[in-house]
Amino acid sequence: MSNFLKTMKEIDLKELISCAEKTIYISLPNIFEGLAISLTEAKKLGKNVYIVINTSEDSFRNGYGDVNAVELLRKSNIAIYEFSGNMISFIICDDTGYFIFPESRIFAYEELGTNAVKIDPLTQSFLIQHFFPLANGETRQEQQRFKEDIIKLKTYVKEITNDIKEHKNKFEIKPLDANRFEEVKKRLEFNPPIHPDLQRKINTYTTKIQFVEMTFEGSNLHIAKVKIPSSAMPFKDKQIKKTLEAKMRIFDDLESKKEFNEFFKVKDEVEVLRKQYCIPIKSRKKSIIQTDKKQEYLSKVKKLKKEIDQLNQKILQYLDKEILTSKDRMKKELSTFIKNNPPEQIKNYEPDILQRKIEDILSGIFSKIKYPEPDKLLKKMSLNVHFYDLTFEDLKKDEFLKDLEKNNVIKQGAIKDIVSFRTAFEEKVSK
Repeated sequence: MSNFLKTMKEIDLKELISCAEKTIYISLPNIFEGLAISLTEAKKLGKNVYIVINTSEDSFRNGYGDVNAVELLRKSNIAIYEFSGNMISFIICDDTGYFIFPESRIFAYEELGTNAVKIDPLTQSFLIQHFFPLANGETRQEQQRFKEDIIKLKTYVKEITNDIKEHKNKFEIKPLDANRFEEVKKRLEFNPPIHPDLQRKINTYTTKIQFVEMTFEGSNLHIAKVKIPSSAMPFKDKQIKKTLEAKMRIFDDLESKKEFNEFFKVKDEVEVLRKQYCIPIKSRKKSIIQTDKKQEYLSKVKKLKKEIDQLNQKILQYLDKEILTSKDRMKKELSTFIKNNPPEQIKNYEPDILQRKIEDILSGIFSKIKYPEPDKLLKKMSLNVHFYDLTFEDLKKDEFLKDLEKNNVIKQGAIKDIVSFRTAFEEKVSK
């Protein structure tokens, strides 16, 4: 393969950085965390690292970088320079440099094609002198490097000549496949791509809000029931079976017992948290959260999770006690129930035989009832949170937009803005 045209993925850039011995120059529209980590590691090893990026709000919103990555570079004392609107991208590690063509992660293709062109020594010097302000005392060194690069250029030209002569360019370049293009065209007509202007507009709002799903598993353990298998019931009458099943609640009035005060307190705290941060959206049967409150929300969720873990340890023995009490209570209730509603085949038994038979029936019933172990009940008790990003499909729905406006999540003017962009896009597609 040609030395001058390459496919460079993030892993290849990281390898190039790790192989540098002295100096790394890099210019990008912005930067993501993976590459930032490689640069900070190079800095720790004593290499000189210089980077030019565009840290405007738009560059982050348009999918070119991550705020956390820039923070990482700052904390590592890497020399960061700004070039507003910069779209010229390259990396120079010692004597090896490439023009690279990064794309927004919003529009990234699944397959990455050729995206790097080797830079000749003279152009490397030109880029370094124009993109990176020189510290005092470095000018002479750079002038000397410029002279050396002119000498290197001779070798570079020789390499290019050999590359052309030996036909090392193995990239598959062929005439346009008209049939394939028509297939692509049909698919795009059937499912049109979102216009970049509209996508940017959508991103402006989708970065401000997210769907949030908060579930408190096991929060209803106080109303848990056990089931009597049909085969264990000595009754055929459906109404009697239904009445009997209604008596199978495990716990009785936990709300009034002080051992469970903390459990109900946590339940209340979860609901308070839900009302504070999770805005219900009826049209989607989901909730949304404003992203500027997300960290505050997650901090409180973390605190609640810790309380739930502590609660699980505290109330284990009390749950076990309640289950044992429940068994005694159910035996008494079932005994009374069967006495008052004896199965047809034993209703005429003598009292002492009837009592023994009832005890035998109860023994058979309870041998088949599966009571939950208290630790398994508590394993189910957990607070879980999941976030989902909004999509263009969400913003296409008027009911959803009305819900956002009604809950003061997005102002009326912004809603009109979205609708007008959406309408313009749909009209363009329909033509």
